[in-house]
Amino acid sequence: MGGVHYIVDKLNAPPFSRGVTLISFSEKTSEELLQLLSDVFAKISPKHQRHTGQETPEQTADRLANFLKIVKFQPNVDPVTFRQQLAAADHDVVYGVLKWVLSQGQVLEKRAFVGYYLTLPDMPEELSYHPEVMELKESIKALQSEFIDTHKALDAAQQEVKELPQLRSRIKQMEEEKERLQEKVEKAAAQAAGLPDASNYREICVALRQEHDREVAISQQLQAQQQQLERAEASFQQSAGRLRQMQQHLAGQGGANVDAARVLEILQDDVARLRAQVTNRWPRELEARQRRLAAVQDTLNNGINTEGDLQRLFAQEQALKQQIGSIQDHLAAAERARAADRAFLQVRQAQQMSTLVARKKSELSAKLERLQEKRDTLAATLDSSKAAAGGSITGGISDEDWRAKYEQIKSQLPNYKAMKKELSELEAEAFTLSRTVEILQQQENEMKRAVHKQEQKAGVQVGDVLFGAMLYGVVIHKCVLRTVMIHVVSLLVEAI
Repeated sequence: MGGVHYIVDKLNAPPFSRGVTLISFSEKTSEELLQLLSDVFAKISPKHQRHTGQETPEQTADRLANFLKIVKFQPNVDPVTFRQQLAAADHDVVYGVLKWVLSQGQVLEKRAFVGYYLTLPDMPEELSYHPEVMELKESIKALQSEFIDTHKALDAAQQEVKELPQLRSRIKQMEEEKERLQEKVEKAAAQAAGLPDASNYREICVALRQEHDREVAISQQLQAQQQQLERAEASFQQSAGRLRQMQQHLAGQGGANVDAARVLEILQDDVARLRAQVTNRWPRELEARQRRLAAVQDTLNNGINTEGDLQRLFAQEQALKQQIGSIQDHLAAAERARAADRAFLQVRQAQQMSTLVARKKSELSAKLERLQEKRDTLAATLDSSKAAAGGSITGGISDEDWRAKYEQIKSQLPNYKAMKKELSELEAEAFTLSRTVEILQQQENEMKRAVHKQEQKAGVQVGDVLFGAMLYGVVIHKCVLRTVMIHVVSLLVEAI
């Protein structure tokens, strides 16, 4: 997933500026992926600026594979399998190619430009040894060698032009140093002019200077010889360690019973491992170091020559770090404020919900008390009926009475459900209206403060009358709503 993030970021950055997202990039079809790959190659080499709908997937894959061969891309599979996967727009292959191409930057532009002219055109095998074709190949090779020399000369000229300000600065510094040295020489010559044997002193100084230069050269040669000795000792130690490892391996394999074929196989494995390092690992490290060297040279060519320039850059770095720190602190404070606002809103919502629950609880408690009172009344009526009957009621209410009572309650059930639904709608509307009243009260307070400020400026006081009237209207609305709810609840109770 990290490779896809990198690819999307690179595609959204100049010079591509595709404006893609992770979702849109992941949902691209095979044809769209090949078109995207062709567009990316076109930014590096304009010769690939074409629409993939004008060619078959195999032709597109051949064209893209030839371009990757020119820019020295090394696939993980054989060329035939790679072309087939590229024609099928396999996600792993396309994503790998995009990541490799987008990470190279401007290196591939030069490589593609040079490789295009240094690559021989493809031709059928049966025509390879035709005299005219062979003559044409020789002329192409001669032109390629001429192109190499011309391109090298162009690079050297561009490098000289790029280094021209630095050379001018160094020449100016050397001229100033030369003037200071001439002044020192003239001053020393004037001081030594009155000394006896001045010519001998001069010869002695020249000889001392030559000996000092010779000593510096000898010390440099000694240091180079020591480095060569260290490299030779390291190579000797490596060879000795390899020899011991081979001896131990052979001893573990049976010593003298190991034949030369096994030793040759072990050495071939080592050669394959070293070849893999030479073809894969070391070229990548070399390219990374070349990019680092180019960046350092570019930095040096921009006038970074003295300690003062470095200190200035360090100061700019510290200033940028401080700006980044302040921006991060500001973002953290804003995030904390947003979190506090969310917590306040959550607390406010919980408070409103608790108020609603408390109101509902009080209403249910009142309803329970009324039902208990009604139950006590019915129980007292039943007891009085039994006493009036003189104990002659043995079976209580007859089945016909129970059935009649059941039918009566059943006939009232639709009415009860309809009224219960209406009650639920009224409760929801009451909740909405209570929330509306709270919002209106907040707006009232804000408008009161604003009007109070205007009254202080104008010297009048009329805001209290207006807002008193508004508040009176809100209270009347709430009273009417509560009356309607009490009436509906009483109807429900009577229906029950």
